[in-house]
Amino acid sequence: MRRAAANVAITFVLVAMCVISAVTPGTASDQPRQGYPPLAAARITVHSSDISVLRDTLRQFSEHEHLAYLEGQLMRNGRVVQQFYLKEGDAPVIVVDNFRDLDTYQAFAYGGSSPEAWEPRWDRFLASVEQALGTQAVKR
Repeated sequence: MRRAAANVAITFVLVAMCVISAVTPGTASDQPRQGYPPLAAARITVHSSDISVLRDTLRQFSEHEHLAYLEGQLMRNGRVVQQFYLKEGDAPVIVVDNFRDLDTYQAFAYGGSSPEAWEPRWDRFLASVEQALGTQAVKR
């Protein structure tokens, strides 16, 4: 009888510890970073001959706005997907890629480290792309 009571008590303590550890937050560094949905999106039509123009525009914009410029590629369904990241610290501010279509790039705005300033920066970004590729290339 005592043994059964001891087993029940130990089981109760173990379950309570699991519940407490599941609902108690750790430090910020223990928690995974939460993804946020984009604040705005636009489509940019870029012909293969204009990819260097887009790349140069993104680089110049990132320098002007004091953002880190990162670029990458991956293969998807036998074609190259271009990815461009404009970041403020560790936070993406603008992400541009042609993940869905070879000639259509999608641009996404994120808040970065100063979310209140995203909209004016986004407007400046789209204006710089329109100036480089033409207004017909950008669909807001």
